[in-house]
Amino acid sequence: AQPTITMVREFFNKETSHRPSEEMYEALLDIALTLEDMANGKAENKIHLSSLAPGIGKTQTICFFLNLLLKEKQYEDKGILIGLSSYDEIESYLSRIDVQPHKIGILTSDKTLNLKSNKNTNEAQILFTTQQMMDSRLKDKLFSEGEEFYYKGKPRQIRIWDESFMPGEPIIVNRDKLQVLLPALRRPYPRLTEKLEDLINTDLKSINGEQLYDLPDLKEEYDLDLNQLTGILQSEEVKKVEIDNASNFWFLLGKTVSVRKDGIMGITALSYKKTIPDDITPLLVLDASGSCRGTYVEMDKHKKNIIRLKEAPKDHSDLEIYHWVRGGGKKAFRDHMSDYVHGIANSINEEPDKEWLIIIHKNIYKLDESIKQLLVEEVDKNNVHFLTWGRHKATNDYAHIDRVILAGILYYSSSQHESLGRLAAGKPPEYGVYSKESINRVALGELKHVILQGACRGAVRLCEGDKCKRCKIFVMGAKKSGVKQELFQELFPGSTYSLWRPIKELW
Repeated sequence: AQPTITMVREFFNKETSHRPSEEMYEALLDIALTLEDMANGKAENKIHLSSLAPGIGKTQTICFFLNLLLKEKQYEDKGILIGLSSYDEIESYLSRIDVQPHKIGILTSDKTLNLKSNKNTNEAQILFTTQQMMDSRLKDKLFSEGEEFYYKGKPRQIRIWDESFMPGEPIIVNRDKLQVLLPALRRPYPRLTEKLEDLINTDLKSINGEQLYDLPDLKEEYDLDLNQLTGILQSEEVKKVEIDNASNFWFLLGKTVSVRKDGIMGITALSYKKTIPDDITPLLVLDASGSCRGTYVEMDKHKKNIIRLKEAPKDHSDLEIYHWVRGGGKKAFRDHMSDYVHGIANSINEEPDKEWLIIIHKNIYKLDESIKQLLVEEVDKNNVHFLTWGRHKATNDYAHIDRVILAGILYYSSSQHESLGRLAAGKPPEYGVYSKESINRVALGELKHVILQGACRGAVRLCEGDKCKRCKIFVMGAKKSGVKQELFQELFPGSTYSLWRPIKELW
C-alpha cells in the first residue's frame, strides 16, 4: 500500500496538473490498505465503500497497486476480479495496467474485446468483467459457485466494484403496457387471457394509493413460461419496451408486489430481482456518490454490511453554480423546447471562447442540432460537446472543460425509488410496507447522485490541493423536484449559487 501511494504522488506531480491534498492522499492510502488486507485474507467480510469525489485518483491508485501486486511471487495465487459498468472503462484500465498479457482475462458479451486477453480466464490472474455479466452469471448462485470467475479453480480473493453498487435490479411493471398481452394470448390461451383481463383491468385498476397485492401464479397454472411468452409477443411484432414490461410481469407472478399510482406512469406493480449473492464480500466499492446515496444508508441500516473508508472533503469555493428554476424532465423539454434551446445557446454565446459540455436527455428530436444552429459565428462548434443522460458517468474525456450545462435532470419515478430502496435493504414486498421516510431518503440520494455525476464530468472533478479547479456549472431543475440551493451546498461545499436567467423576457 505505501509504495502504491508513493507512485501515485509521483505520477500526479510529474504527469498531470492534478494536486490532491494530504487528506485526499490519506483516503487513497485507505483504498490501497483495503486491497492489501484482501490480498492477505484479512479484510472484514463486508462492503468497503470509498466515497471520494470524482477525479481524486481512486482508479489510478488501484492500477498502481495491481501493477505492484502482479509482480510479486508471494501473491501469484491471489486472483483479482474487477467489475465495471462499460467496455470503455475496461479499455481505460487496460491502458494503465502494466502486466504480461497472459495474466489478463476479459469476460464480457463483446467477443472482440475478450480477444485482447487470455482465452482461459481461469489462468488469468486479473479478470475484467461487466456488472451486467456478473448479474447474469451469478443469478441463483453463490459467488463461491461462480466458476466463470474462478482463478486456478477457486474464487478470486481481491474483488473490486468500480462505480455504483446494487445487489440486483429493480423490477417495475406498468399496468397500461400489459394490454398487449390480451390480443397476443387470446387465441392460443383463451382462458388465461380471461384471467389476465380481470387481473389487469379490474383488480389492479381498482387499487387506490399504495398497497401490497398477491399476484396469482398464472404462468404455472397455465404452463406458459417466459421463453414461450416472449416468442408469442415477438411473432406479434410487439415493441421491445412492452415485451420487457411483460417479462417483468411474468417474473412477478406468484409473488407479493407493492402496487401504487405513480403519476404519468399510472398504476405500477414492483418488487426486485436479487442477482449478486451476499458472499461477494469482502468487496471494495468505489462510488463517488457513496456519501450522498440513500441506498447505502438502507444497506447499512438493515444489513449492517457497509464499512465506510476515509473521506476527504473537497473545497468548491472556485465552483460557480447557476440555477435555471424551470422543469428539467423530458416532458418539460418537449413542452418548452424553443425556450430551453434559446436559453442554452444564449449562455454559450456569452462566452464564445470557452469549451462547453452539455448533458441532454436522450430521444428528444435534434436537440443538440437545434442548440448548435443558434450559436454565433465566434463559437467554435467543435468546442461544444454533448453527452446524454445515461452516458454521463465514468468518463474523464471532458475533465478539462470548465463550462458544464446540465440541460435538465434525469429523474426517477416513485416506483423506482421504492424498488431501489427495497433492493438495498433486502426488504421485498412480502416483508410488508416500506416506509415513506426510506423512499424519500432514496429519492433525494438518487437526485444528488445524478447531479454529482453529471457535474463532475467537467473540470470540477480536478483538484489543486483540496480545492476544485475553477468551473461554472449551469443546472435546469424545478424546486418542487428537490433541485434547490440547499442541495447544491450539500453536494459542493463552499460553492457559490446564483440564479441563471438566460432568457430575460421570461422574468
